[in-house]
Amino acid sequence: MNDLANLSKSVSVFEDHFQKRLAEIELHDANPNDVDDETATVKLRVWLESYKRNSAPNTYRAYMGAWERYVSACTAVGVNWLPITASNIIKVLHYLEVNRKQKLSTLRLTCSMVNNFHDAAGYPKPTLNKQVQSELKGIRRRLKVASKQAPALTEVHKDQIIQTYLKEGSIRSIRDACMVSVMFDSLLRRSEVANIRMQDIHERSFPLGTSDKPDRQLPMPFPYRSNERLDGRLHIPSSKTDQDGHGANGYLSPDSIRLISFMVDKCGLDVRDSDSFLFRGIDNSGNLGERISDQGVYRAMQKMSEVIGTKFKFTGHSCRVGACILISKTSSTAEVMKAGRWRSPAMPAYYTRNEEVYEGAMAKYHKHRDEPNFINLQN
Repeated sequence: MNDLANLSKSVSVFEDHFQKRLAEIELHDANPNDVDDETATVKLRVWLESYKRNSAPNTYRAYMGAWERYVSACTAVGVNWLPITASNIIKVLHYLEVNRKQKLSTLRLTCSMVNNFHDAAGYPKPTLNKQVQSELKGIRRRLKVASKQAPALTEVHKDQIIQTYLKEGSIRSIRDACMVSVMFDSLLRRSEVANIRMQDIHERSFPLGTSDKPDRQLPMPFPYRSNERLDGRLHIPSSKTDQDGHGANGYLSPDSIRLISFMVDKCGLDVRDSDSFLFRGIDNSGNLGERISDQGVYRAMQKMSEVIGTKFKFTGHSCRVGACILISKTSSTAEVMKAGRWRSPAMPAYYTRNEEVYEGAMAKYHKHRDEPNFINLQN
């Protein structure tokens, strides 16, 4: 019995020593350069001011929201938030996962934010620790679910929406008919369509019955003409994948050009102000506001689902998905990437993966057989 008691005591002493030594190691790893609190605070403040000036507003808001959730979680589990040790960041992530029921995407944003804030303050990035990496792997395994693709708004949907809205005739219906056409043609995100200005639209005309080259590209305003073939170009100054503002161009179909002219006329927009926004917010009394908000675009897309009578709800990406599927049938991957302003073929492949099933090996085999239903299911 004495031997067992001595062994138990030895194990307890060793465990205490182990935990004490582990804490010392983690504290050193969290601040190996002995950065003092004042220095860290100054460096972090300078970086935050620069980050706010140079980041997209939505990105800055998302980061600050993640920071507030992180600090709140640190307070809840009773740990220091800057700098944070490996064991403590694991506790925080576990708390966010289990107690706050945060999604995997939110936890990823949290890790990115924590790393950047620590790096800016002069501390090592906490989630690069091997132990933390192992824990993150477990979190990804537990929380990973198949992401849901935005439902595709097809060309048939688009034409039905436009016809329905033009028949209704309200300025909001006319705006939304024009908006869905432009979004589909140029594969626009909702933030991109909300930021279109008058100066971003250019049109060119082709005289009917001739093989003449098109006239020079003309900016707004341009008249509504039914006796010429028209198309146009949309300048996209910046986007989600072009934060530096190099700019890109999207195509505008004849329908979009005519709808833009029609909307400008019916809504009484002042095209002389080239810096004004093309798509405006409209209140319930039909009064025009300034730029339509991203959320306004989202609500308009949701409303279009009711016009079609679908069970699913269109989102801000639905036009991109539908247009991507359409043009992928006749265009190369590189052409599709250019039209949608994608940097890699991953997203076009993701959007078209359902359609590609019908062009796969087994589909080709059965098309080659070209057989009717040959199984006799009748007794």
